[in-house]
Amino acid sequence: MRDRHMVYKCLDTKDELLYVGVTSNIKSRMKQHRNNSFWFKDTNKIIAKIYDTRKEADLAEARIIRKNNPIYNIMGRMRI
Repeated sequence: MRDRHMVYKCLDTKDELLYVGVTSNIKSRMKQHRNNSFWFKDTNKIIAKIYDTRKEADLAEARIIRKNNPIYNIMGRMRI
């Protein structure tokens, strides 16, 4: 079985983009955010899209971060 690479977006109640990330295990990643990310309590909705490869997912994540400048993507801001 091949890995499923996903780009996920965390949005607040006003649909403002809080965070964008890449994962191959969305359930585990959300648990990590719930336990370790102070901003996760403000997440109201999570949207995920599956990509065929990690490279495609990484490129999509970078495009979304550049275009939308999510509040809590500090590393993404450093890459741009």
